[in-house]
Amino acid sequence: MATSAASERIRTLSGLFTGESIDSKTVRFNGKHLGGHAFPARLFGGQTAAQARLAFFRLHPEKVVLSLKVNFVSPGAVFDPLDYKIQSVPGSPFAQITILQDQKLIGTAKIFYGSRNDVLSEPFFSMPQVPSLSLKQEMKTRVDRSPLANLTSLVHSDLFEIRPTDFEFFVCESSYKSEPLKVWLTLGEPYRSHESSKDADGLSIAILASDHLSMHTAMINYASLGRREEYQVGGSLSHNLTFQEVDHIDPLGWFLYESECRTLSNSRHLTKFRLFDSRGKCILSGVQEGYATKRNK
Repeated sequence: MATSAASERIRTLSGLFTGESIDSKTVRFNGKHLGGHAFPARLFGGQTAAQARLAFFRLHPEKVVLSLKVNFVSPGAVFDPLDYKIQSVPGSPFAQITILQDQKLIGTAKIFYGSRNDVLSEPFFSMPQVPSLSLKQEMKTRVDRSPLANLTSLVHSDLFEIRPTDFEFFVCESSYKSEPLKVWLTLGEPYRSHESSKDADGLSIAILASDHLSMHTAMINYASLGRREEYQVGGSLSHNLTFQEVDHIDPLGWFLYESECRTLSNSRHLTKFRLFDSRGKCILSGVQEGYATKRNK
């Protein structure tokens, strides 16, 4: 039986999918919302991206979102309602979304839409089947649990269970590798075992997963340069997604997150990523621009 805290998180996740039409151009999602793993009181950007797509779909159910570009303007809170105001561009396959919370601009989004025939499907991709202990189990065997400041909060965030394919690389205990970070992740056990999860939208869960580890690849790079202690966790400036699959995505299944950060300049970074499901299908690909805040000296 889920604890009261877990039940509250489950209700929060369930609320992700329940937007209501306020007028012909506005969809509202009431709180409580998901918070970030590093800043639980700050709105999780992955939810904002997922709801932008859902808001458009609620007003235009006959359309398919092919790509989504979200720009984050200011931090949101987890309790107040979010309003997604959608403006279609006449004569084009584009729509602009303004995201407001208590009249404050949280972000903007641009949607490119079409039909299912327009989805940029990739050929079958055979993923490596790399066995790994769960990260929580492996952490119990470590004496030093702080190679990265946000690792513990990732492990205990509960939203996703994560299993890196290379644990030493994940926690920066190996030398720098010029290769993508690969991490398996799935919804945490409280969500997978709850009745409400059967109604979860698979693509929305995939969007949440795409943002869950958005900072981590950049932090590995900072550590490899010997600059990890200069920075603390920051946030996202933009989250851009192209969808390769839109149907038959298991919300309770495992996803393989693959990312690399080749562009790093002081406190800003650019991360490219792809997300696959356990069938080997690429669900989405994207680019995220983020920042890390300087520590006070």
